[in-house]
Amino acid sequence: MLTTAELSFFARNGFLHVKNFVDPDTCETLVDHTWTRFPPEWSRHDPATWSGDLADSCHIADLKARRGLMQFQKGDLLGHPVVDGFFSSDGPGGQLAKELIGSPLSKFHVRGLYAIVPLPSSITYKVGGRPHIEAHPAQLISLHYLEDVVPGGGGLHVWPGSHREIYPNMGSKLEHVTTPEYEEIFDRWVRLQPLELHGERGDVVIIHHRLLHAPSLNRSPNIRYGFLCDYQRSDYTALIAQRPSHDVWEDWPAIAALPVHLRDAPSDYTLSPLADDQLVPASWSAKDRLSGASSNTGDPSSIRKSDASILARGRQVGDVWIALSDDPKTANDIKLFPRGSDLDAQGVRVSVNGERISSLCRFDIISKLPNEPGEYEIEVQGVTRETWIRVLRIQLPFQNTEFLLSGTLTPGKNSLRFSLS
Repeated sequence: MLTTAELSFFARNGFLHVKNFVDPDTCETLVDHTWTRFPPEWSRHDPATWSGDLADSCHIADLKARRGLMQFQKGDLLGHPVVDGFFSSDGPGGQLAKELIGSPLSKFHVRGLYAIVPLPSSITYKVGGRPHIEAHPAQLISLHYLEDVVPGGGGLHVWPGSHREIYPNMGSKLEHVTTPEYEEIFDRWVRLQPLELHGERGDVVIIHHRLLHAPSLNRSPNIRYGFLCDYQRSDYTALIAQRPSHDVWEDWPAIAALPVHLRDAPSDYTLSPLADDQLVPASWSAKDRLSGASSNTGDPSSIRKSDASILARGRQVGDVWIALSDDPKTANDIKLFPRGSDLDAQGVRVSVNGERISSLCRFDIISKLPNEPGEYEIEVQGVTRETWIRVLRIQLPFQNTEFLLSGTLTPGKNSLRFSLS
């Protein structure tokens, strides 16, 4: 059971570090399972083999480009007896979540195995990991350390206290719906030095879903092994449709029950300003999202992933989007994830009511359309192979996003129509 002191610490800082939470056998099983996902040419005992272009569940990129971070999601982790036995809503992980957000819980969300491979200090980066809050709906995020994490060894970066300002200024209690107020708050917090949370095998770090956080670089000799999952209440779909109030703890019964002087006390940490050369680049800041400032450097897989992150965090309820791709996986996808080719470079041109649109990403063509009632005519020229088109209207939850138009384009000129009411 969490003590009053632990609940108060979580309220003040937005995170809690619980020692020795996961048993050693579960940790060992998941570390072994991580190695089934690593490239077969890697040797567990030879760090010299930990290099090259690597594929995880998100993209394919060089280890240096991905800052050592590997994310192995879902697949055989879903239904895995060890994962379900310990981390499910009915297991110890779920019991810990219930002590904060109440009961009953919905089915827990397996994020996966998150490993950070060490990189030598000779490989330098201008700034640390990208600070963010999650783009998907979650209420409590749990990161479990499966081996010891020494200082500088890839521990989670957090900005204690940021949850108090970010939560009331979002457009949804759980979905990532931004507001101008959030943009200003985000830009202010990312100018501060984060706190690194190192720990030992079996520790868990639980964070409020609106706490600003980021991965960190691993400069130790060892891989940082982690397992990540999320928890939320069974009424989360109702919470998604609601706008947050100024009461950060309106859906956290254990915190709400604390005396006011324990619940509303300031953070325990004072964060120092970052130096100018440590600041997050403008293209990562909230104000520049959806500005069309797509990354034009790096490998294609990394560019796609970066653009997808920007697009996911820029959706607003009622927005209308158009998306073209030559990847068939996108045909019925409500996500704004660029999976295909650089269609613009191939000469594909899209006009809506006679006006050419520009893509907000490097690959595929994805753009936001005016959300005004009326008839819309789309003309697509320059298609050289089968291409899929979607027009989407964003709804809450985002998984309920509506198709206004979908179809397959053939080589040559294509004309389509849809209406908005």
